[in-house]
Amino acid sequence: MSRWFLFTLLLLVSTPAPLRAQQLVPMSSPADASEKMEIEAPVPLPEHINWRLPAAGAGLLIIVAGLTAFFLWKKKGSTLPPPLLPHETALLRLTEADTFAATEHCAAFAELFDQTLRRYLEERFGLAASKQTVSELISGIEAGGETVPELLRNSAAELQTWLQLCEDVKFAEASLSREHMSGLSVNLRTFIETTKAETAQ
Repeated sequence: MSRWFLFTLLLLVSTPAPLRAQQLVPMSSPADASEKMEIEAPVPLPEHINWRLPAAGAGLLIIVAGLTAFFLWKKKGSTLPPPLLPHETALLRLTEADTFAATEHCAAFAELFDQTLRRYLEERFGLAASKQTVSELISGIEAGGETVPELLRNSAAELQTWLQLCEDVKFAEASLSREHMSGLSVNLRTFIETTKAETAQ
């Protein structure tokens, strides 16, 4: 028996330590191995969410709200004054013409006087005054019948005189005195005030 004991002791001493440790570890059963080899099923990830449409909708709402606020502020804070009436525009231009009369700038006065009268006839009575010669304009007024106010028809001769004087200054180098220009300005101002009162609605 001592011989077997010595043999066993010699075998243990001669065997490496890692091998002895492996021999001492109990073997696991096949069932335990299969359990360890089992792989858990993957956790399903949430489907991809398309954020483009919600983001675009939010951006559009912000833009619409901003534009609405801007236009409301602009409408409230910057109200434009009403446009001038034809006679108001004509009287302002005539006042400017008076400065040329005072300084005896005959050509400038005639040009502005002619433009003021023709523009007033266009805006107030619907005549194509700026595109017509003096004779065409006056003939249209005289032949207008009921479509032309009676006061305007009765003033045809006076209008022709004024316009012809301006034509003579512009194209025939005629001259007008300061008094003559001042008188023309007063007469045109009276005509504007009178026709404005007659044609006002």
